[in-house]
Amino acid sequence: MKNVQVMDQADQREEAEREFEKTTMAFFVIRESDALSCALGISIVTDGVEVLNELLSVACACAIMFGHIYALNLKYPEGLKYTFEAFQKIIMDIESKQMSRRVQNLSSKLQEYICFL
Repeated sequence: MKNVQVMDQADQREEAEREFEKTTMAFFVIRESDALSCALGISIVTDGVEVLNELLSVACACAIMFGHIYALNLKYPEGLKYTFEAFQKIIMDIESKQMSRRVQNLSSKLQEYICFL
C-alpha cells in the first residue's frame, strides 16, 4: 500500500517554498487533501523566486507564464526547451512559422493523427 501523507495548506505552502529554491521555472498548485477539490493556490516560480501567486487557474497561470517569459526576455529552461516551444508554437499558435525541426515533426504527427479521427 502506498504511504499517503496528508498535509494541511500551511504544510503544503512550506514544502512548496522549499521546492521554489531549487526550481528554474514552474507552476505550483496547492490543493485541499481531497484530490478532486479546487486548487487553493497557484503560483509561478522563476529562478527560485515566487513571482506571482493566487492565480485563478492553471490555464491562466500558463498564459501568464508565457507573458512573463516574453516580458523579461527569458530563455526556456534547457530541459524543457522543446516542451515550451511545442506548447507555444503548436497549442498557442505563437510564432508557429518558426519551429525547430523536432517541434515541426511533432506538429506533423499531430496533424496526421487529427486527420485520422
